[in-house]
Amino acid sequence: MGFKTELKNGLAEVEISGEFTIYHLSSAKNDFVKILDQCSVLKLSFKNLSRVDSAGVQLLISLLKTCTDKSIDIEILNEEAFYKAACLPGKNLKSFFSEGNFNNV
Repeated sequence: MGFKTELKNGLAEVEISGEFTIYHLSSAKNDFVKILDQCSVLKLSFKNLSRVDSAGVQLLISLLKTCTDKSIDIEILNEEAFYKAACLPGKNLKSFFSEGNFNNV
């Protein structure tokens, strides 16, 4: 898994490439924890993502919930690549989480 970050003036840009799977998520989670403590806006890109398993989906859900809880604006780029790598039907992830779907989580 590639995990490229750039943090400047409260804006964190993160590009995830390769495999976003259980084998790589421990380090990604730790990186996200550090990043979220330093940013007010997160731009997340999946441009060169090749594979996502259920653990990757769970980490993304957790990340989006944390951003919502911390009032961090999030922009997801290349969502189509995430859907394709995870074999999921397309749905706007940000709108899913802004619709109040965390009420029962």
